[in-house]
Amino acid sequence: MVDYLWSFDCGDTREDLTGLYNATAVNGAVTISPDYSGQGKTLYLDRKQNQYIILPRSLNLTLNTSFTVTSWLLIAGYMTKTILSDCNSFNPICITFLITETTMNIDISNWDNATIIQTAFVSFQNYGCQACWMHVAFSFNHQTGSTIFYFNGMQIGEKYLNMTVATLSQPNKAKATYIGLNAVTNAQPFYGLIDQLSVLYAVKNASVILYEATTVCHYTFDSEDINDGWGPNNIRARSQHVYRLWSNNKSSLLFNDSDSYFQSSGFTLMDSSDYEYSISFWLRLVKYISWEAFSSTTKNKAMALLYDGNTIFHIHVPTNPDGCIADISSLSQFPEEEVLLDAQTFLMVKKVEQDQILNKYIIHLQVSDFKFRGQQHKQDNSSVRDTFISSTDNPSDDGEIHEEI
Repeated sequence: MVDYLWSFDCGDTREDLTGLYNATAVNGAVTISPDYSGQGKTLYLDRKQNQYIILPRSLNLTLNTSFTVTSWLLIAGYMTKTILSDCNSFNPICITFLITETTMNIDISNWDNATIIQTAFVSFQNYGCQACWMHVAFSFNHQTGSTIFYFNGMQIGEKYLNMTVATLSQPNKAKATYIGLNAVTNAQPFYGLIDQLSVLYAVKNASVILYEATTVCHYTFDSEDINDGWGPNNIRARSQHVYRLWSNNKSSLLFNDSDSYFQSSGFTLMDSSDYEYSISFWLRLVKYISWEAFSSTTKNKAMALLYDGNTIFHIHVPTNPDGCIADISSLSQFPEEEVLLDAQTFLMVKKVEQDQILNKYIIHLQVSDFKFRGQQHKQDNSSVRDTFISSTDNPSDDGEIHEEI
């Protein structure tokens, strides 16, 4: 959700992804790898070389327009650094976004004599870290004058800017807009790395800023290309023998081959920099098994525990409305009446236990939908009957898993 974005991932420091604000690199400004995500490229500016970027025209940021400016930064040194500085011919002011080792600043300056008319700043001293990437956001609401500062996705302060500054036209003068240098004073050069610099002509929602500041990659699988990245960095993945399933206007991935995989890689920077991170996803684990996978079945738990395998499936089997179950004792090594479930019977994992003494897993399954097979015999009216299935298979997980047999 941006109007203009300089991602610096195209290998050209000048490129705005909209193509409307392709700029000019000054004094050898270059992009280097990796960026904050460890995947792409980032803009490197060296103040000793007075490096910066000139945009072709003004972004028209004024106190009469709401805006949000965001960027990833890795700063070096302790001097005040300019992130973005914008001037235009329809307003006698310039708006400059700066950062120091402890503060985020917005300066409103007179572009004729560089006088600072207003300034707003907040401290991030309690939130920052040395020599690490940080996400900053400046959000201005022209209706209220509210200016909210965000650091790493968190709101750290709110200030108010006075909107009564005169707006006299300056038709015979022109000022540039710079990335990495103060456009009014030609001072306060940036020193360090700038990545994913964006401008939006609106107040960006706090939840959106939090998403941009905390999400490295996001895969929805809702497009024809399942490898497309939908996160703020558009990081592509790669996959093999993975199929797209579509349901309720949403899609998911089906892994049904032994060599199926979906891979998004290159995130070593997060670990090497000691960043905290988490990975989350929705799963529905489906395991297709046949009766041949089991050694035997019994309704006697003690007998089941004598089995030499390492996994016992404890299935709670409800009877049908007539109280009938199927006699499949001929299929078992145990001389007992047992239950055979038809194909397309779904079992849901209710609990997983581990018997440390016997070195066995006991997986409790609940039949959610079933059919009976074989000759039926009248039994008592109990609503649930227990069946133990011994297996050499290891349990998949202790989450909510659907087994289909």
